[in-house]
Amino acid sequence: MKKFTESQLSIFDSNDPLNFKALFRKIEPLQSWIFKSNGLGMMTIIDDIFKEYNYETKLNQKQIDKFNHGIELLKKTSMPIEYINSQILNKLPNGINNKKLVLDENGEWHHVNKLNTNYSDLSELLVELIKRGCDNYEKGKIVYDSIMENPTRGLLSIKTHLKRLIIHYFIEKGKGLDDFKKFTNYSIRMSKIGEEAEDRVSAFLQSKGLSIAYSGGNGDFLDMIFGTDIIIFSPTSNEYKTVQVKNRINDWSKLNHYKVDWVAEANPVKIYNLKDKSIVNL
Repeated sequence: MKKFTESQLSIFDSNDPLNFKALFRKIEPLQSWIFKSNGLGMMTIIDDIFKEYNYETKLNQKQIDKFNHGIELLKKTSMPIEYINSQILNKLPNGINNKKLVLDENGEWHHVNKLNTNYSDLSELLVELIKRGCDNYEKGKIVYDSIMENPTRGLLSIKTHLKRLIIHYFIEKGKGLDDFKKFTNYSIRMSKIGEEAEDRVSAFLQSKGLSIAYSGGNGDFLDMIFGTDIIIFSPTSNEYKTVQVKNRINDWSKLNHYKVDWVAEANPVKIYNLKDKSIVNL
């Protein structure tokens, strides 16, 4: 994954007596450990806070209709119906009509929904939390030094207090959801890369005579639940195919959990059969 450059760490004040850019560089390499339950557990903390403070609202009808349309198309592909139904039951136990997310002022999906599992944005949040905690400089300095010396041990030393500290500094003494929305820099960058990759793959598929029956976008549930970025229709074979798009494939083992027909690499565009990793000749 791409790392932030010095200039992109604008959230930190370079004139601070403590080196918060260095602190970020200590925390961010911990990657998924930051949000996993057997690590620092930030995913559960963020999810709980967003629910408890009612930051999430129900999807609008347009989003619900798009999901239902996508499911109908998905059932026309090779993806097993049993798998589709079980995933919906597991991931949306209360149904799509009752699913809640953080929406922007236009009622659209907001990048802050990815904060719970984006370790780079979470690293920024943790650094800002420690920075704000330095209103009591001595206590803040102890935490800072502990993390700089051993990031894992230092962060675990405050794990049981993290939720309370985040509520205190970002909600009670902060701006609540508006504060959390500041921690989306990396999510926005990666989403832009993903969108460009999907556009390149879609254009390639259409140039081969295939039509795009479904295309997801940011916050799309077919992607999040079924790993499906695009559903294509082939007029010649009268078949629908599911496609997961990657900018580049570096590790095939990370694709083992997908149930799609094809995996597309966007740079340059190549289409593979997921089952045997052979190139699809279009």
